[in-house]
Amino acid sequence: NPLFLAAAWHRYYNFIHRQTKIFSEEQLQSVANNVLLSTLAVPIIKPSSRILSAAAKENKHRTQRFTNLLFLSTAPTRVSLISDLTSGDVLARVLPALRPLYDLVEEQFHPLSICKKLGPVLSEQIATNDDVAKYGTLLCNVILTRLLQQLSQVYTSVQLDFIFRLARFPEPYAMSAADIERFIMHGARRGEFQLRIDHQSRSVVFDTDPFDSSQSLSNGAQLQASPSDLMRSQLSSLAICLSNAQRVACPAFVAEKQAAKQAAVATALQAMGEEHRLATARKLVIDRRKEIIENALARKERTEARERTMRIQREQELERERLAEEQRRREADRLKKERDAIQRAESKKLAESIKQKAGLDVSIDDLEKLDTSRLLEMQVEQIEKEKHDMQSRLKVMGRRMDHTERAYRKNEDALLAEDYERQKLADKENHTSARAALLEQSKEKHAHDVAQKKRFQRMFSDFDGLRRQLDEGRSEELAAERKRMRDELARARDERVAEYRRVKAEKEEAEARERAEREAREAEEERAKAAKAAELAALREEMAAQRARDEEALRSRLERERDAERAPQAPAKTAYVLPSRRQGAASASASVSPPAVSPAPKSDGPKKYVPPALRRKMQ
Repeated sequence: NPLFLAAAWHRYYNFIHRQTKIFSEEQLQSVANNVLLSTLAVPIIKPSSRILSAAAKENKHRTQRFTNLLFLSTAPTRVSLISDLTSGDVLARVLPALRPLYDLVEEQFHPLSICKKLGPVLSEQIATNDDVAKYGTLLCNVILTRLLQQLSQVYTSVQLDFIFRLARFPEPYAMSAADIERFIMHGARRGEFQLRIDHQSRSVVFDTDPFDSSQSLSNGAQLQASPSDLMRSQLSSLAICLSNAQRVACPAFVAEKQAAKQAAVATALQAMGEEHRLATARKLVIDRRKEIIENALARKERTEARERTMRIQREQELERERLAEEQRRREADRLKKERDAIQRAESKKLAESIKQKAGLDVSIDDLEKLDTSRLLEMQVEQIEKEKHDMQSRLKVMGRRMDHTERAYRKNEDALLAEDYERQKLADKENHTSARAALLEQSKEKHAHDVAQKKRFQRMFSDFDGLRRQLDEGRSEELAAERKRMRDELARARDERVAEYRRVKAEKEEAEARERAEREAREAEEERAKAAKAAELAALREEMAAQRARDEEALRSRLERERDAERAPQAPAKTAYVLPSRRQGAASASASVSPPAVSPAPKSDGPKKYVPPALRRKMQ
């Protein structure tokens, strides 16, 4: 769409033409060239309202969409773009060779030489520039349209060959006779041109339809008004002529009309004050009503805002209560799950311990089916067994270690005296050799120091004299230098002390801060651990209480079973024997009575382990 392409270039130029610090002059000139050529390349004539009206309605939505994309209030036109082009500084920024293009196309009327004058610009400036070469074909169409438009104002009919000679464009924009004729036919079919081609006489006849509604979208140069323009202005021209004739033919009527006008003006001036007062009062009433309405609306808005705020607060409070209740429920579920998990883990651990240590066949999968008292009973039995085994192993290991240590000490007694004698001899030899080496080294050092002393004594008198001479000549300078050095040392010492104290204070402050943070963090951790420990302690106490109850129930049951075993058994009932058979049965029982069995010794429970040595002593 050439129209909206030109509008887009105009928007872009208006955006950047003041930003000279960001865009260079060459960039602004390139954009200005595109603005000029895209604007001139917009088609000049729009279709007639009687032709292709349906297509124009279909393009209405697309035009509105493009207008919204460019942030324009109204759809652009060629006239508005040309006006923006001339009112701004675009023509001042374009290339000097392109500036005559606007005058030749829009301002001057030269149908016989328009193509000849524009030929050098097309061939030298546009065709050779890749940035604007795309506008060449559109410019040729606009130039050909302008040529036919200007010819229609001068001629009624022209030969086709005459048009072909006038419409000669340079390469690569040259148009053949068939292309020109096709362009004319397409323009006539779309309603852009009011003409027809007579192929018999090879001429173009320009129609003078006074009711044609097609008009130029440009304010280009015109030699005379067209018949359609005259028809559109016919009524206004007739009204002007009648008014002029009335003014000449009836001067009294004109004077009377002028007097009535003056009287109306005087009456209006007299009523103007009253009307002004009434208008002022009405304005005050309107302002007061407006103020009352605004106050009422403001009160209503404040009330609604307050109610809305209260409603939001209530909703937030309900939401907080719901979240707190949900949190408490989740916490209770979590504690219950942890309690159940701890109980299951302890039961599982107890069952695994019994299974591994005692070798009992306790199924982990059927752990929930087992009774707690049964598990405790199994655990007590396992603990007793482990305790007995551990005592036996400890006694054996203690006896073995005792025997081993005694054997070691018995063998060492014979070797300690020999080792002590060897150690004394070795220490004596080491002491003798070290003392001899120390004496030799001291003698050598003393001899060397004596030789050095004799050498230095020969030059001491010269050194002493030179030093006194130097001290006498530079005593004041040396005193000042010594004082300066002492001052510098004192200042450096003070600076080091201050720096040390500052660093120490910063370090102590950082350590105190870190210590406070660490103590706060440790206190928080301790509080969390204490809370967790209290929770776990509560769980353990609850489980210990349950375990104690189970153990008490187990002991009660075991005591009941032992009491039941110790109770005397009732005498067994004898079968009934007939009197005739009682004596025979007694003698038979006496003859077949079993031998007497000595009573079994009373057992006092499991016997303790007795070592073999003690057994022999007891026997």
